[in-house]
Amino acid sequence: MSSDQPRRTRKKGAVKHDRAGRADVPQPDAEPKIPKQPAAKRRMVKPPATEPPDAERPDQRQPDAEQPAPQQPEPHQPEPHQPETHQPETPKPRRKRASSGTSAPSGFAGTAGIPTAPDTQGSPDTESTAGTSGTASTSGTADTEATDQRMAQVLQLIVDLATGRLDARLEPSHAHDELDAVITGINMLAEELQEVYGDLESRVAERTQMLRQAQSELERLALRDPLTGLANRSLVGDRIAQALAWGERGARFPAVLLLDLDGFKTINDSLGHTAGDAVLVEVARRLSTVARPMDTVARLGGDEFALVIPDTTAEQAEEVAAAALESLKEPLLVHGRSVWALASIGIRVGAAGETTDMLLRDADTAMYEAKTSGRGRAMVYQESMHSMVQRRLRVVSELGSAIRSSELRLVYQPIVDLASGRTVAVEALVRWHHPHRGLIMPDDFIPVAEDSGLVVDLGYWVAEAAIKQVSEWQSLLDDDDFRVYLNVSPVELRRPGLSEYLRDNLERFGVPTNRLALEISETALMSQDVAGLLALKGIEELGVSLEIDDFGTGYSSIAYLRQLPVDTVKVDRSLITEVTDDPRQRVFVGAVLQLIHSVGCRAVVEGVEEREQAEVLFDLGCERAQGFYFGRPMSPEAMTSRLALQARLARGPDGGR
Repeated sequence: MSSDQPRRTRKKGAVKHDRAGRADVPQPDAEPKIPKQPAAKRRMVKPPATEPPDAERPDQRQPDAEQPAPQQPEPHQPEPHQPETHQPETPKPRRKRASSGTSAPSGFAGTAGIPTAPDTQGSPDTESTAGTSGTASTSGTADTEATDQRMAQVLQLIVDLATGRLDARLEPSHAHDELDAVITGINMLAEELQEVYGDLESRVAERTQMLRQAQSELERLALRDPLTGLANRSLVGDRIAQALAWGERGARFPAVLLLDLDGFKTINDSLGHTAGDAVLVEVARRLSTVARPMDTVARLGGDEFALVIPDTTAEQAEEVAAAALESLKEPLLVHGRSVWALASIGIRVGAAGETTDMLLRDADTAMYEAKTSGRGRAMVYQESMHSMVQRRLRVVSELGSAIRSSELRLVYQPIVDLASGRTVAVEALVRWHHPHRGLIMPDDFIPVAEDSGLVVDLGYWVAEAAIKQVSEWQSLLDDDDFRVYLNVSPVELRRPGLSEYLRDNLERFGVPTNRLALEISETALMSQDVAGLLALKGIEELGVSLEIDDFGTGYSSIAYLRQLPVDTVKVDRSLITEVTDDPRQRVFVGAVLQLIHSVGCRAVVEGVEEREQAEVLFDLGCERAQGFYFGRPMSPEAMTSRLALQARLARGPDGGR
């Protein structure tokens, strides 16, 4: 500051002088002040060309004067000191140095950061710049409103997406600013969320379907037989209870049919479990064909089936049972073989006040009565049958002790040579002499022994007793071909150790192996079961003969006679019942005998009860026969006397000397 100028105190509205003595041109009071920004956020913004609001105006501008276009400030160059003038027509921008001694950009006042205008007084440029600033302010307000509206749309989009409307989208504007970038990002995120949600929905639907299938499978396993698909014991119990409830409400009471296959154990043990399962599946199919839509067909386990017939009578139940038996008469084709699966059926018709267990129990009783009465039939439950069930249970409990005691006996039925009439073999048959109930025939306890598993112990007892008896007959047997035949069940055949047991007893009693022969059912010998084949191989190596029993009862296959280690075939009695009266039956029996001879086996016909039958068989070429005509089963003592007489006759009057 020059020395000739007095020092002034700066007041509001006073002119600010720089070090050169120049004063800033005051600005109109109409323009608002620009607030200071915080130091951290202060930006170098070029201020509008306006004067400070509180600057003193050295002269008065004309309000309506035309204002020329604003001139651009010159570059930052040092200006020579000019005396202060007031020429509004040609104002020149003035630069002011910063207090630190460095030059500052035009429009900034030192370090205060307060924007200033060039040093002009009422120039047209100043008015023109002020007018332009007002227009920009109006435009900024419109832009702010548009931005606020777009922000509201973005917020609404976020709310829609958060509430689950994943298909909501927002189109970006034409401004292509930062907000549009945010909108594009949100849209892309929504696309990804929609894809993820769709994938999750698909997975949830898939898992739900899997759970439903698993639940259905569990219900099927819980209520259905896995082999046949029929109802199981649990489901059939519910159906019986439901049918009984209908009867209590006025409908007719239900009937329960319990069916058990005859001889299925032989099929299962001889042909194998796979063949047995195939038989069960076919039986289930056939039973389903005779049932009504409202009836329930079930498999209770093993070879037991049940039919629940609601709202019926005893006569209608018997008709259904007859249809079921008829459907099983046709042979079943299993692995290329024809087998028969006949059945015995017990019928129980319900009544008021009865339970599911009562109906099943009584139907089971009637079924066992049908089996003991000849099998292949149906019987309706009677009160008297209950005592038979108790007797069967008593047989099971007493048979075990009878095997270990001396209650069992063997009897022997002769097998004769038709040409000479001599006894060339015997069949050992077991009898039970009960201490209180007397003589019990095999048909009354053998099936019980097979069902309970005692048949193995029973068979071992029979083998030991028969071998011991043959050892006592040794001196009476001049014929080296004499044999004793023992019946062996498939269960015994498959049990390991049979050949070893026979060998031990033959050696212990000193009996040659060719004196013993085993009678095995046709189905057992046709088995492809590994255990059964190994047992046959062991018996063959031991030297014990094998005979097919009951040939012609439904499982015949001549081809297997050439493959199995058998030397004798026993023809069933059913084939010769009409051999003397029916010429066609005679021709048929003759053909069967020729087939047996053609494969190198010997034929034995059982069930011969008349002389005429024996003569016809001899004419047809039969070698040996068995039946009541030649002798009934007799005690060991009676058979010993017969063999002794035969030996004396063979030796002649001098005893063979």
